[in-house]
Amino acid sequence: MTRFAYGLLRLRLAHNRKRDSPVGSVNSAVGVVGWFLLKAAIEFDPSAPVGIGGALSKLAHATYGLWVLSITAARLIAFAVFDLFQARFHRA
Repeated sequence: MTRFAYGLLRLRLAHNRKRDSPVGSVNSAVGVVGWFLLKAAIEFDPSAPVGIGGALSKLAHATYGLWVLSITAARLIAFAVFDLFQARFHRA
């Protein structure tokens, strides 16, 4: 393995480790929220107010919207299951 390939492998492993850590997950969430806030600020039209239903509908009709909503729903369900297990089996 060449030095260059070894360096790329090390960078990839470090990136995966960062992404899989809780801090990496928080950074990813902050990045996604920041992206949507920036996009909302750019596309803001005060003459066309939209509620949460309209916003979710617009997101669902975007090319990437179904994936974003599906991943968000799966994470919320996983957190709910985790929370139920923690409430049931937690020992003080």
